[in-house]
Amino acid sequence: MKMLKSRELAFDARRAIGWLFIALACAGIVFFAYEQLWTNHTSHKAAQVKSEEIKSDWQQPSTKTAPEIGRGFGLLYIPRIKSSVWELPIMEGTDPEQLDVGAGHYPATQLPGAHGNFAVAGHRSTHGEPFAKFDQLRAGDHVIVQTRDKWFTYQLDFDAQVTPDEGWVLDKNPGGMAATVGTDKLITLTTCTPRYGSSGRWIWWGHLVTSTSIKDVPRDVQ
Repeated sequence: MKMLKSRELAFDARRAIGWLFIALACAGIVFFAYEQLWTNHTSHKAAQVKSEEIKSDWQQPSTKTAPEIGRGFGLLYIPRIKSSVWELPIMEGTDPEQLDVGAGHYPATQLPGAHGNFAVAGHRSTHGEPFAKFDQLRAGDHVIVQTRDKWFTYQLDFDAQVTPDEGWVLDKNPGGMAATVGTDKLITLTTCTPRYGSSGRWIWWGHLVTSTSIKDVPRDVQ
């Protein structure tokens, strides 16, 4: 009788453990669905609203010379990965509140078209994941930035994967790049790597090739 009781208890324990694993698996599925589906959905909607808000702001006169943290000031276009980066809001700041809406501009770096390094970050997975196809970028690709009164077209030159603490990648002249590309008007794109992790950072650098009036739409965007 005692042996039968022990077997029943062991069976109940195994059954309880089985249900626990099922519950954990279900919780994992729910979390994955939230991260992959819901956050992307809400971020895409927010980005659309923000891009329209930015374009509406451009219709109003402004004397501001520097964007405020949390505000959008430009739109980003990357023809190579057009399906995820096209008319993407560029927000001032790289906190989650900004990156969940679009690309985030590092406030300590320069503005588009200026001498120095214009640097932006973007999510590679979840929360809109605009840089999900970062691995498809190639040297020679164009990155276009639209602002209130100008279009800036940059050309990508080099990429590297670094550790998160390598802040030199955002320097005004990272790694002496200006001498290599022949100009100090640079751009830096950053995102996490691997795609579903954050142990490293993937960086692309490029340089400015054209700057035109807002009326002269670049061929890449037409």
